[in-house]
Amino acid sequence: MTIRHVSGTGQFVSGEYHFWVQNVSHSNGTGGSFEATNAHVAVGQDDQQLASFSIRDASEPPSRDIWYVVKILIDSDGNVMLTTVQQFEDGSPSTIL
Repeated sequence: MTIRHVSGTGQFVSGEYHFWVQNVSHSNGTGGSFEATNAHVAVGQDDQQLASFSIRDASEPPSRDIWYVVKILIDSDGNVMLTTVQQFEDGSPSTIL
């Protein structure tokens, strides 16, 4: 995930963003689980990495369908505040996040 400014304005789209990963292979009944992966998420701004999150550090049972990684708060000047969530949650392909 890379956070960039709006082309031509130098401003960022301010707001609260949530980064989720859905395990589609588990949700659709094919049996895959997060336990079998070594997934990670990197959050960057322009050319700088702000944080990296490993699925191995998430709480709750990895047999759940959704990995809620991080909440990102950004203002129009590009100031970023990350709130680590790192937990698994129940869900399905029709879950609205």
